[in-house]
Parts: sequence; structure tokens; C-alpha cells
Amino acid sequence: MWKSRAPLSLKFFAWLVAKNRCWTADRLRRRGLQHPPRCPLCDQEQETIEHLIIGCVVSRAIWHEVLDEWHMQSWMPIPDMDLIDWWMMQRTPSSQRRDSWSVVILVMWCIWTHRNDVVFNGASVSASGTVRKIREEIELWRRAMILRSELFRTAALEPARWHEGE
Repeated sequence: MWKSRAPLSLKFFAWLVAKNRCWTADRLRRRGLQHPPRCPLCDQEQETIEHLIIGCVVSRAIWHEVLDEWHMQSWMPIPDMDLIDWWMMQRTPSSQRRDSWSVVILVMWCIWTHRNDVVFNGASVSASGTVRKIREEIELWRRAMILRSELFRTAALEPARWHEGE
């Protein structure tokens, strides 16, 4: 994660995720603090950082959409898999590795910020809105030369044409 091109604040967030230090319901419960009974996005299971990032049906819809656009369907997270194990098993050419790690961190960050918007601001759960935010951020990162791979350029600029196979 530290070798990605993501901004430092997002690298730090990814480190917190890896260390299970994000304030999800399971962490609040362990500290005896008030917490929601279930995941605020899917309302189906207890919220843990692994559930939120790769197991939640809403998060899985987000991952499916963005990975499908980038023709990286093999990266689709397995719901019960350990987050770090999932991350470490991803293989990508060395020329695209830093960009790939960066966008994985971005997707995780966007899922987390969407969760926080739902919890703290009463926003509606929206996988499509989160995917739109990811696309917009990728375009900004591309313009800032954070992302250099052509793989993410096409997806960010022309998502409709990408699906049509042009």
C-alpha cells in the first residue's frame, strides 16, 4: 500500500484498514460504546471492516461495477476472505501495479466515506452514486498524473462505450 500513488491520507486509511483500526460496529462494541446492530449499508450482517469493504452486498456491487469496467473481474473479492489475503493474492503486471494498488485504495476509501455519509448524515445507500464518485476521482487523479495506466483512463473517460465493446 505504501508504494501506491494514492495520496498519503488514503495510504494511512488503507493502513488502518489492514490493522483493523477503523471505527466500525465491531470495534465500538469491543469498547463498550454505542453501535448499530448491523451494517449500515446492507442491514444484513454485523459490521466489521472486512464485511464493509469486501463482504457487504452494496460494496460487492461497487466492486463488481468498477472491476468489470477495467476488465479485472478476477479481482472480485470473496465475501468471507480475509481482506489482507485478498489484497496480497492480486496479480498485476509490474507496470500497472502502483496504479492498481492506488485504485483499490480509492475504492475502499469511497466505500468508507459513503458508509460515513449514511451513518452521520442520513444519506441514502447508493452503490451507483459511489461508483460515480470513484469515476470522478479517477479522472481527477489521472489529470494530476497520479494514475498513469491506460487501463484506468478508458474506464474513467468513457464508461458507456467501454461496456459496448468499442
